[in-house]
Amino acid sequence: MSQRHTDPTHRKRRSFTDDNRAIEGLPVRLVIALVVGVAALAVMMGFIGNIGSVGDTEVTYQVDDPNTDTLTMYLPVSGDGDIDDLDEETIIIIDEDGQLVPNSEIVISSGENARLSEPITLAADDDAEIELTTDGTEQEDTVLEDTRISMPREHSTGTLEVEILPPDGSNYVDDNSNPEIDVVRGQAPDDE
Repeated sequence: MSQRHTDPTHRKRRSFTDDNRAIEGLPVRLVIALVVGVAALAVMMGFIGNIGSVGDTEVTYQVDDPNTDTLTMYLPVSGDGDIDDLDEETIIIIDEDGQLVPNSEIVISSGENARLSEPITLAADDDAEIELTTDGTEQEDTVLEDTRISMPREHSTGTLEVEILPPDGSNYVDDNSNPEIDVVRGQAPDDE
């Protein structure tokens, strides 16, 4: 009588190419793994998308006047006016923490009821300041003098929109809306 080896560690060696036991179940297992993996990836990407960009800092502007936090432009009662009817104002570009953002730009464009003949782009200096006056730089003289503002006669107020263009290559973004410039038909109140 021959004795059989019952030792489980001693098995007959089979070639991998000769093993066809799992061939039928392999594609199903791969498809299931692929579906589960894609679903998990979609959930993770959705979660990461809600976080936002790491390190991006929102920018806005503030008026360099302790008596107000908005800019107001007054139009003649007769109708249209030049953009240089705006009183001399200084705005400062800041980030969400109140830190200065030098070398950025602002774009002033038509808003509700108030229309510009063309958008205005002005650059901030190294102190993050922009002077809104026609007595300022040559760039401002040219841009502001050539731009007209109008409002329909049936409206006495309107707004201009302000967009901030952060410096190139920075982590600053302007995703939120900025304070608008108010436009009022009538004469500016006298400063006392």
